[in-house]
Amino acid sequence: MTKRIKEDYFKGSGFDQFYLLGAFYGGAIPFGKRGIIFRSSNQDLVEIVKRELESEHAIASDNREGKSSHWLRVGSTGSLREYLDDHKVLVPKKERSFPKGISKKVARNLVRGFSDTKGRIQVNDNGSNHLVFCFNPEFLLGLHQVLVRYAQVGEDNEVGSRGLVYSHADAIKAHDFMYQRFSSVYDSGLYLSEKKELFNLDHTVVEELKGIEEKMALVPELLRQGKRGAEIADELSYSSRNTLYKNFSAVFGCGFREWRAENL
Repeated sequence: MTKRIKEDYFKGSGFDQFYLLGAFYGGAIPFGKRGIIFRSSNQDLVEIVKRELESEHAIASDNREGKSSHWLRVGSTGSLREYLDDHKVLVPKKERSFPKGISKKVARNLVRGFSDTKGRIQVNDNGSNHLVFCFNPEFLLGLHQVLVRYAQVGEDNEVGSRGLVYSHADAIKAHDFMYQRFSSVYDSGLYLSEKKELFNLDHTVVEELKGIEEKMALVPELLRQGKRGAEIADELSYSSRNTLYKNFSAVFGCGFREWRAENL
């Protein structure tokens, strides 16, 4: 007996459907000529996909030590697969592009879905956060352009070897954009509560970081001059190199060695 799925899910007139589209950009692959597999390390996200598609298929899991993978495999999706193919969602992941010309409402849901699939909240020792996206550079560039336009994140963020990394201040802006009108997001159930709760929305952290960021803005040039950690700490009046390293990591999202490898 063929198991049922809501084939016309993406033909609705609302905006909620774009959450799943964002998730599919990050976590769906083709299965044969008519099917799809959606995979995530977060079982709750796979449960959301199953629920939204009204799927009768079972979720499979690999919970062996050191692994955490859950997936929904559907052998025949009919017009749903056609929609995903038409929008180039299922091309190889390294070839996927963020959709162009989308409205703010569409972007809000799509970015949240992609973030729940491929976004990571990095919690730093000083209480600040970084929002990190790891995916192919072309897709991340399109994502960044949308967040610049609609969330007012800084334009100078670049896609590097670690992906797209947003500072604490920009992470708050991205959060506020993705979860705007949260009552409707909550009612839809189209979000991961544990990920939302990882964001530190304390704006005082932003103020405290301003002085640190002013000092850290000087560090790249000192590194280009070939100066080592002890010399830089002394020049910037840090009592210890550990504080310098911690602040650099909080602002740039990486250590001296990683920064040198990417920029020198």
